[in-house]
Amino acid sequence: MTVATQHAEALETIARRFGLDGREVEPLTGGSRNHVYRLGRPPLAVAVRLAGAGDEQLGVCREAELIAQRAAAANGLAPRVLWSDPPAGLKVDEWVVGRAWSREEARRPESIKRVARWLRSLHDLPPPTGLRAVDFCESLRRYCALLPSAQVPASLLAEAEGLRVQPGAMTTALCHHDLHHANILDTGETVVAVDWEYAGLGDPIMDLAGFAAYQQLDEAGERTLLAAYGEEAGVEPHRLDVARRLFEAVAQAWSGVLATVGG
Repeated sequence: MTVATQHAEALETIARRFGLDGREVEPLTGGSRNHVYRLGRPPLAVAVRLAGAGDEQLGVCREAELIAQRAAAANGLAPRVLWSDPPAGLKVDEWVVGRAWSREEARRPESIKRVARWLRSLHDLPPPTGLRAVDFCESLRRYCALLPSAQVPASLLAEAEGLRVQPGAMTTALCHHDLHHANILDTGETVVAVDWEYAGLGDPIMDLAGFAAYQQLDEAGERTLLAAYGEEAGVEPHRLDVARRLFEAVAQAWSGVLATVGG
């Protein structure tokens, strides 16, 4: 059975489950390996995610994804999960009327401030029970072990250990860990985040670092991010710089693993 046939059958099943018009299907862009569809016609529509290959190699945990997204959705920070089949990598979310930003939009000062406030709201939530802990240095070691040595710069792991973010003023919190601009939906009134595959308990500074890295924020952008997040959180610029370099090292190794597992 081809991937296209599998997707068609899954979408037909979901359409019947939710009483939607199965002829109204639109593939959505954004993810690097997953397949996302709008099923139905807004306002009677849902977002369907069918996962690509490589969950285990890439460190995706479907159970943690659901725990994190549901906790965020209960506080208006993510779409509600309507139905899921974790072993199959299938998830159905409520349809959010909004649009993803471009990188240029995400780098605007007002956008940076909105994301900073969103992150602060997320990190202030009580950590949900059963959520896995995420260690970026451990993730880097796991990714590098899956790659041919020629694809891993000899200094990468050693440097990452030196960049390990030391415990600071912030405590372990619920983190998204993948705040690419394509994962941010602007509803006009607020922003919500999708794609919670890498969520877990972690140091909140890694969320700030990930957003800064993905959007290639300059020094002024980073200052705006930290100021909007809140000076009382104790995030110092030099610590964000260290965290950003660690995040970028992990992203580099992740991309190498992704190339080996396909979609």
